[in-house]
Amino acid sequence: MSYIDYSVEIRSLNFDSKFKIESIYDGIKKIIIFQKNDNKDTWIRFFIEEKIVEPEIARKLTKKAMENILNKIAFNTANYIGIPMIRSEITKKSSKGYGKIKSVRTLCKKTDSQELNEIFNCLEKNYEKESFYFELYRSALQIKNEIARFLFLYSILFDLINSDKKKSSQGNVDDFIRNQNKNVKEKKTTRFNKEYLETIYTYYRNQVSHTNENSNIKEIRNKITNLVDKLSKLVKVAIKRKNLV
Repeated sequence: MSYIDYSVEIRSLNFDSKFKIESIYDGIKKIIIFQKNDNKDTWIRFFIEEKIVEPEIARKLTKKAMENILNKIAFNTANYIGIPMIRSEITKKSSKGYGKIKSVRTLCKKTDSQELNEIFNCLEKNYEKESFYFELYRSALQIKNEIARFLFLYSILFDLINSDKKKSSQGNVDDFIRNQNKNVKEKKTTRFNKEYLETIYTYYRNQVSHTNENSNIKEIRNKITNLVDKLSKLVKVAIKRKNLV
């Protein structure tokens, strides 16, 4: 049977069982996700349909499916995912192994079985509109710098909230955040000749984007570092409210 193996770092996953995923992708019969004892990166094996004989076509099909799967996992785990690499390739015209790759991943605690089932069950669902926002969300999680990640997440939230509004504004974003957290902290805007309040998410987003000689960069950095994970959760809520998942 033809298949292609990928390995990828998924920091939040640590499990022993093998998970069989029903394929929703053209040219792929089934998918198995597992971790090996000698390397706790996650392995994803794609079994290729017999009609696919050219290795190049098999790689193209599995790469597309891989990106879709990782986007979904990123959305469900809200955690960093590395770059997937082909580890072995067994097809009618090709049989290759790519050697042992040393993992630099720090092991996390065992992932709860219920959480694992929720993550892997979503992989069998085909979300019509999921690719765009899931891909953006995963891209944001890849950004190591907290300030840059915060700004990217805010831009995703801004787009989600304002996509069905007559006029786009940060006020719409703040209204959404207030609805999610009635006790969210607020600060007076620093916009010239304006008196209204902004949530701390919008306030510090604007502080980064419009710094001046009075800006306290260290304070802004510390505040954003404490807010970025909470903003990530708000983005997930906004995606769910769009009936995308």
